[in-house]
Amino acid sequence: MKIEINDQYGSSIIGIFKADGSDAVENTDYISWSGEYHKNGKWSYSEGGVMIRDGWVLVNQRSTHYSSDNSKYVYKVVDNLVTRTRMWGRLSEEPVRPTQKNGIPQAIHDRCIACCLAKCDDGGEAILAQWAGAEKFS
Repeated sequence: MKIEINDQYGSSIIGIFKADGSDAVENTDYISWSGEYHKNGKWSYSEGGVMIRDGWVLVNQRSTHYSSDNSKYVYKVVDNLVTRTRMWGRLSEEPVRPTQKNGIPQAIHDRCIACCLAKCDDGGEAILAQWAGAEKFS
């Protein structure tokens, strides 16, 4: 199933997993594609995304302006049926560790958090410390 990710707002793929939660291998489990280039002032972009048969795709979906919420969505693909679930916004703004969403297995949820933390400048240490401090009071 083809999932279009790249857009004029700078949305991007954070991680791609097999149905069991392990890392997907490009050209084996999924194929990345890029399409037409769009010249649109400062929001110029190239179309792009992934094609995957069965698995999970974690995406940072940006909105139309800089201070917008960078929402994390996970796409579940099973037998060419795609479902999209919003996971959270910016992890740095989450007061405690996000809880598991309905229909998302715990292993996938944990992998999504790990991928997002790995993209942080400090590897997510500040966010983990924030969550650890919040746990003391709950």
